[in-house]
Amino acid sequence: MALPELLEAVLAEAETWIPDAERSYIAHGRPAADCDSLVVWTESIAATQPNKNVCSIVSKWTLHVSRFKCVPTMDESGNALPAEDYQESALDLALDGAAIWYGVIEAWIDGTLFDGAIGCTEIDLTQGLSAIEPAGGMGGWDLVIIVTLP
Repeated sequence: MALPELLEAVLAEAETWIPDAERSYIAHGRPAADCDSLVVWTESIAATQPNKNVCSIVSKWTLHVSRFKCVPTMDESGNALPAEDYQESALDLALDGAAIWYGVIEAWIDGTLFDGAIGCTEIDLTQGLSAIEPAGGMGGWDLVIIVTLP
């Protein structure tokens, strides 16, 4: 399966984790934060020689699944909102984070993450899921997946 098809397969799977995102798409690189979006994008592709005694090279593909949502900031006068507003937003985003994390784990285990094209021993989730800290009214999650390309 070629890279475009792998990206499409990841996006299709991610859409099952966050089915209510207003916009979902594949970006060329790091996407601009956009309220209520789900974006799959490639960070890099690198080569490594896993066994220094054997002349073989493997490619490592680093891709992301990013979820962006608008988060509360201040009122029109520049004053902080009630704490409940921030907490409600945080708990809403926590649901999305859990959906992404447990969704990717389940898809990895059952082989659907790349539509069955890549086996589970070739996927690395050690960089995990990180919060996108609120800035400019935007917050969310960023999942990093590292794949040994076939």
